[in-house]
Amino acid sequence: MEVTELLQHCPWSPSYLKQILDCTMSLPKDGLAVDDSGEAAERGTLQHTYLIKDRLAKYFHKESVDMDTSVFTDDELDEVERAYQEVIGEYLYMRRKYARVEVILEERVELNNHLPSPCWGYVDIAFIGHRAKPNKDGVYDKSMIYVLDAKFGRVEVSVICPEHKTKKGLSINPQICAYWCGIYDIYSEKYEITRGAAGIIQPKLNRYPVGLFKADDFLTYMKEVIYPKVQLAVDGKGSYNPSVKNCQHCRNKIHCKHNIAQILVLKELMDKPDMVDDATIEDLILPFVIDLKKLCDATFNYCLTRAKEGKKWKGFALSTTRPTRVYSDEEKAKEIALKHGYKGFVVEEILSPAQAEKLMGKNTFKQILGSLITYKQGKTTLVPEDEVKGNEAKNDFNS
Repeated sequence: MEVTELLQHCPWSPSYLKQILDCTMSLPKDGLAVDDSGEAAERGTLQHTYLIKDRLAKYFHKESVDMDTSVFTDDELDEVERAYQEVIGEYLYMRRKYARVEVILEERVELNNHLPSPCWGYVDIAFIGHRAKPNKDGVYDKSMIYVLDAKFGRVEVSVICPEHKTKKGLSINPQICAYWCGIYDIYSEKYEITRGAAGIIQPKLNRYPVGLFKADDFLTYMKEVIYPKVQLAVDGKGSYNPSVKNCQHCRNKIHCKHNIAQILVLKELMDKPDMVDDATIEDLILPFVIDLKKLCDATFNYCLTRAKEGKKWKGFALSTTRPTRVYSDEEKAKEIALKHGYKGFVVEEILSPAQAEKLMGKNTFKQILGSLITYKQGKTTLVPEDEVKGNEAKNDFNS
């Protein structure tokens, strides 16, 4: 499996349940959903893959991949190592408590018995602890399911969901609850599952919270809290609940008028003096600017993606930015430049072609390093039609 391969989830998969609970109208519809995950999310996905499919898979003798660790920074490797040690520590604890422990790593879990069908997801890590011998009825009693979820972001994730509780005040992380219920379906016929645990692995924050529950707690929370909200979402019912927090990771946010309206409405400013003070900027303007930028970036990325797929946006067209000059062989470029007396050509790192040309002069630069210059393809972007340049951009160096 390629490390960049994405595991497909259904629209109301466990990973998106918290979003649906927060706003039942955030369920992606009609192919309009957009995923605007940034570089940080991509780095987290790489760490997640390295932890699960490489380190842990090898430890538990499951199918694994050999990842190139040179793509990680020292901090990222340290974070994966802390996560790895935490998971192994929890596994060894289970081994001390139970005679036999089964291990699940990033496996598909069916949830059709608990959520509108078809529904499934991929659980990160799960341990199922069993007694040594079955009871007189042939059932292994007092077994336990322990689900752990690895998070490499900087947003705190809890083992509970305090915003959404049962009538008796019970609260469980909905993603882990769903996975727990799916695993319960697999083992409940042969084993008497009496206990459950939910764990979060957050090495960036050095947070590893664990919650212990009764087996019925997971099933009750699924039945009373999660299922009703998901069914409303699937039926297109429920209500909008826009807020900066709720809309941040919503896959419908760039099409949702409620999200756009709650960001753009600045009626509070109408009651302020003509010159706003720093307190107003801090409390109102700055958060607005940040949220508006996020909305604009997400909208632009969505439109660019659709344009690359063939959609025509009125007044806009795809364009390619100017190619940038790069060295075909940096080491040879250093050698030649130093040989010609340009000691300033190499400081902490080699000067870019533009910087080197300024240092040497255009003619000299072209004479001694011209054969090592190549061009890196520019990025494709979306611009107003009258600004389209594309591949006809002038190549100054070769002119």
